[in-house]
Order: sequence, then structure tokens, then C-alpha cells
Amino acid sequence: MGANYDEDYSDTESVQLQSPPPPPINLRTQTDDALAAQAKAQGLETEEPVKKKKKKRSKKKNKNTQPSGFEEFYVEAVLTPEQAEELSKLYSIRKPFAERIELCIQRYRAKRRWDPMRLKLFDRYLVLGGIRTGQKAYGGGLSLSARGEGAEEPDAADIAAQTATDFVEHYTTSTRNQNDWTGTPGVFEDDDEEWWVDFEHVVKVFLSHVIQQVFCLHTEEDLLLGIKTIRNFLNYIVFHNVAPEYSSNILKAISICTLAEKELLFCNAANRKLPGLFNTCCSALFGGHYLNLYENDQATTWEGKSSSKRSSLGISRDVARGHYLECIAKIGTPEQIVASVEGVKLVRKDAIAFEVLSVDLPKSGAGGAKELGSIDVKAWVYEGERMPKHGLPERGWKLWVEKDIGMYLFVGVKVQAVVYTLSNGLFYLDTVTALSPSYYTYLEPPNQSDVNDADGEDVEESSALT
Repeated sequence: MGANYDEDYSDTESVQLQSPPPPPINLRTQTDDALAAQAKAQGLETEEPVKKKKKKRSKKKNKNTQPSGFEEFYVEAVLTPEQAEELSKLYSIRKPFAERIELCIQRYRAKRRWDPMRLKLFDRYLVLGGIRTGQKAYGGGLSLSARGEGAEEPDAADIAAQTATDFVEHYTTSTRNQNDWTGTPGVFEDDDEEWWVDFEHVVKVFLSHVIQQVFCLHTEEDLLLGIKTIRNFLNYIVFHNVAPEYSSNILKAISICTLAEKELLFCNAANRKLPGLFNTCCSALFGGHYLNLYENDQATTWEGKSSSKRSSLGISRDVARGHYLECIAKIGTPEQIVASVEGVKLVRKDAIAFEVLSVDLPKSGAGGAKELGSIDVKAWVYEGERMPKHGLPERGWKLWVEKDIGMYLFVGVKVQAVVYTLSNGLFYLDTVTALSPSYYTYLEPPNQSDVNDADGEDVEESSALT
């Protein structure tokens, strides 16, 4: 039973003398590249850190990438030979003008993107020109099922006729099958009424009376919206050769649109500035809207209390007197200068419309923009109307306005205002209610129900066609 100490000792010693394992890798003191190389040499697998992917922001695509057709530099696409041939058939000169313009309006509507205000303006323009907007009664052709077997497939003109919603007033199926068009170009007779085609006349009405007094558009943006919409439509008619027999008349209508861009904006700018400082001073001194409007000129305030607080309304009598005498010393006659203020009395008041015959503005002066210039005017009424009774000369009487106002006035502009006459022969503007362009024209829409549908206004009936 003796123990073999030598054998046990030798085993233990052999275990203790074995080489120690390699030290662990110090992950904190080595770079990622060195760590990866060392791990690869020792056959160790390492897991690469998961990198968070950056989320890419999706770019929102603008859905309205297609042009509206009303852009300033928009140009109609060049027609292919097939399209040109189709249009020549659709707008054949052999077809009556009424059919061609109906088809043109329908296709024009489909090729434009409309906002509510632009659409309302365009609808009213059509109504003014004798185009009814709405469902056509008995105006369509036969349906495919009613055509019977062997009938030809409907072409673009047939489909357009069945789906049209804009059509010439009184030109329905019954009259389409008759030769109601007279030999005179642009004249159509129906029920003893005479209709005429005049694009220029209707544009004059729309861009003067309608756009100013019906829609009451006075901002530059709104005015240009109406002008450019009508011009865009007229250009479409010319481009597609819809009415070659009226091409000269349509070009005149387009020129009115160009003139309106200047005159309507000038009317708008002048209306904001009138009557001007000089006329306001005359009104505060001798009578008119600005008399006693300044708070310190009154014994009490509107609440019945005395107050020394200055008001921003009107102009004080002292300031008005000083400015009037200063201006009269420059522009007045010797008699007007001698009369001063105390010797001047108010003679009459007239609510009248007048037309500007000439504008004479100073080229330079110490007053700058407030230097006075003169406008020669005459009493004006629209043709066919009766001139109201007034005490003003029929023509050649003079009004005075500041230079920064006169620069917006032009020959032919129509002004509705209240004019006062003084005993010294001076005329002055008190209040101005409206300014109209030189081409101002008035025409009542041809059908009361159409106008009611368009904007809810009541008008009397008349005849017109465009």
C-alpha cells in the first residue's frame, strides 16, 4: 500500500510548468482597426457594431405640376398634322359661328385649370356676350343606342355637341336646322330680334362697367386676373382659327385688354389719392365733406364733450387756410389772390361726371410731388343718356390736383365726383366716387336668368352676341 510520491509529484509539476494562456485583449486601449487585426490573427470572431441608417426625407412631390394655361408666358403646344386636320374639321368655316364658338368654349374650359374667382369672371363674361351657361335643352344628338345598327360612330364634334354646357342664346336645335343667319356678317335674326357678333364691344363692357361696378375689383392682383383671363380666351380663339371672319374684331378686343392693364391700374391708383391736399383744404374752408370734420374745429366732440385732443380725420382750418393761400399765390389770377379767403363764397354744388381733355403737370418745382398741375375737363354722360342739370360749363373748365395724382390721370378718363364752384371762379373736387377708363362702355346682359345664375343680380333684358 505504499504511495508512489514520485509519480504524483511529477504529474503535479508537469501541470504547473505548462505555459500560461495569453492575456485578454484590452478593448479599451486599442483602436478598432488594431483590435480587428489582432482578433483576426487569433482566430476570434468579432461582431461589427450595427450602424443606424439615416432616414431619408421623402421629397413631397407637387401634385400640381401641370401648367394652368394662364401663366404669363404660356404657349399653346404645336399641333401635329393629325390635330391640325381634326381642328380644321371641328372649326370648319362652313359651320355656323354659333356652333364653332360653343365647341371652342367647351374645349377651352377642358384645357385650363380654374380657380373659383377666375371661373366666376369667365362665366359672367360669357353671359354678357349672350352665351348661356348650363344644361342645354333639346340640344344634343342621338345616343349610340338610338342610332341603330350600321350608324357611324360619333366623331369629336358629335360628342362635343352632346356634352356642351355653354351655348348661344336662342340658337337651339330648331334654329340649327334652318337658315336663320342673314347675309350680313355677324348678324343673326331670331324672333324679330337682331343679334350681332362684336368681341371688341363686349370686352369694353366687361373690362370697364362689369369688372369695376359689378365685381368691384380694385386691387391690382384682381384687376389683372380678370384682364388676363379674357385675353387668354381671345388668344385661344385666334390660335385655333375658330372665327377667321372676325379676326380683325378679335385683335381689336385683345388690344383693349392691353390698354386695360394700364388704364384700370391708373384709375385705381388715382382714386386712392383723390381729391388731394389742395381740394381737401378748399372743402375744409368753404364747404364740403371735410368742413368741420377736424375735431378741434368743433365746439364739442361727437360724444358731446369738449376735447383738445387732435383728430387724424380731416384737416384743421388754420392749416387749410395757410395751404390754400400758398397755392393761390402760385396758380391764382390777380382777382383770386386779392380775394384771399374772407372774400370768397360758395356758389353751387354739382354731382356730375366729367371727362379729362388734357393734363398739364409741372416739370419741376419747389413743391415736388405736391406741386399743383391742372386738368381741363368737360361734363360727360354715356351716349344715349340725358345730361343732368348743372351750372358748370359744357367744356373747358379747369381743376387743380397735385402732381403725384395727375401722373395717374390721362386723356379720356371718366370721373364721377362732387364739384364745388366758388365766387372767385375756382372749381374744386370735394369727393370722388369712381374713375372709369377711356373706353368705358355699358351694355345690359341679354338674359336676366343667366345673370341671376352667375352672380344673383337683377338686370333688364337686351340683345347681344359675341
